[in-house]
Amino acid sequence: MVRSPTNRHLRSAVAAVALAAVCLGAVEPAGHAVFGSGGAWAQEQGKEEQQRRRAKTLSPKASQALQKMLAEFNKEPPNYPGALEIVNQLLESTSLTPFDRAMGLYFRGSIYASMERYREAQADLSQSLGIPDGLDYRNRKEATFTLAKIYMVTSDFVRAIGLLEQYIKESEADVPHEAYYLLGAAYAQTDQLQKARGPALKALDMAANDAPARYYQLAAAILLQLKDYKTVIPILERGLPFFPTNKDFWRNLQVAYAETDRDKEAFQVLELMYLQGFDMTTQELRVLADQYRAFNVPIKAVKLIEREMAKGRLPKDFRTWKTLADSYLQAKEWEKARGPLREAAKLSPEGDLFYDLCQSYFQDEQYRQAEEACVQAVNKGKLRNPGNAWFLIGYARYEQDKFDSAVEAMEKAAKFDKTKDQAEKWLAWYEQEKKRKAAVDEYLKSQRKDVIEELKNEGGEKPPGTPQGDAAAPAASGG
Repeated sequence: MVRSPTNRHLRSAVAAVALAAVCLGAVEPAGHAVFGSGGAWAQEQGKEEQQRRRAKTLSPKASQALQKMLAEFNKEPPNYPGALEIVNQLLESTSLTPFDRAMGLYFRGSIYASMERYREAQADLSQSLGIPDGLDYRNRKEATFTLAKIYMVTSDFVRAIGLLEQYIKESEADVPHEAYYLLGAAYAQTDQLQKARGPALKALDMAANDAPARYYQLAAAILLQLKDYKTVIPILERGLPFFPTNKDFWRNLQVAYAETDRDKEAFQVLELMYLQGFDMTTQELRVLADQYRAFNVPIKAVKLIEREMAKGRLPKDFRTWKTLADSYLQAKEWEKARGPLREAAKLSPEGDLFYDLCQSYFQDEQYRQAEEACVQAVNKGKLRNPGNAWFLIGYARYEQDKFDSAVEAMEKAAKFDKTKDQAEKWLAWYEQEKKRKAAVDEYLKSQRKDVIEELKNEGGEKPPGTPQGDAAAPAASGG
């Protein structure tokens, strides 16, 4: 369901609008027409239309009572109880004309609406509209419109739709844009989005540059749910200069750009929201950090994440630590990546992040730390490529002169298809190297000291399958 911004606006305005429509010049002494004499209509309309639209007059008794009621209502603050008492006394009379009674009920309903006593307001306005030969054309129109607004406030959207459709039809060309806005909102609230689309857009077009923010917001909400992104984009672009501090405009425009593959504009809008100090959700901050990485400015992602973690707007959870680590890795800040990578690895249900940490230590030839991280990766399990982890463990142990345990690790690496050949080559090399060293040692026993030192300094071949290519640029996604 589209959440239309109607009720808050209506609760503060519905009663005032109702009474303004009825009261300003509406209550005239006997012999004077309410809302004019209708003479102008006689010049343009036939007799039947003139009769339908002819204004009516109040009796002297009703006119005097309602003038007193208005005086109480217009006090600062309004004297609602006093105004109600006057109208109630009038309605107790048995000598009222149908028009007198209909107008009295209309006024009382409007007072109830001002007091937010909407059920009583509905009852009085409905009764006013139901009196035969009661309200004249103009007051019937306004009572219908006011009752429709009250139905909107009380979330009776089906009845509101019926009255608004009736009001628009009877008003012909003389329809305020608010009526179309409310009709669109009512249809939206009942999930009739296709029917809501037309009235919402019509209200926006009719109001033009005077359209309030809620008109744009309703149209945008409907179009976004209908996935009509191409239509909503120019509407939001048009409204944004009028409401530059309204976050909904920015957020909806960012979504529409993203859904139409205008990724750069979507990113720019999100960044502008952040730079302007809007109250960003955790999800929006995460998306912005991801966008910084996607557009190859990872250092901005780093600054954003660290700043928002310090403020408490980004939680210190797996996703945040992982994104921070990935941002450092993308910026080739291997050492700085290790802290957040370790934190993310602790929180991960899988061992791959410990493998990434192992690779980052290999980058700086810190073999002891590399071994520890890869062992943690293996212990945690669920690795995408466990053979790689065992191979790096073996290599790191070899570099620390832990030869027997290095062989054990390489033998485990040889059990996995992806690392079988590489590990077996290393094991074969190691056997050759052991034999070479044994032969050298045997030969050295019979040589002079200077020759011995020279031979000791001669190295054999480097071990095959070194993890240089695997560890030189540790990928954020792990092994």
